[in-house]
Amino acid sequence: MLAPDLRQVSNYTGKETPDKYIQKITNIFESAGAIITAANNANANIFIDVQKLPVNNLYKSDNPAINLPTTFMV
Repeated sequence: MLAPDLRQVSNYTGKETPDKYIQKITNIFESAGAIITAANNANANIFIDVQKLPVNNLYKSDNPAINLPTTFMV
């Protein structure tokens, strides 16, 4: 998804200011955010943030593994 756009940006050669060059790269990554949001909305918001996942505590027996598909549904 990002590779075709990133291929169009040549390596930095100093012909433009560093700020303009970084802005090109930033714009590509920001456009990916919009695509991911649209895909998430089209798929009933099934994408989740990793920080929302429960953490396994290996020392507690009542803490289930998080490798089950139902655990990933929010």
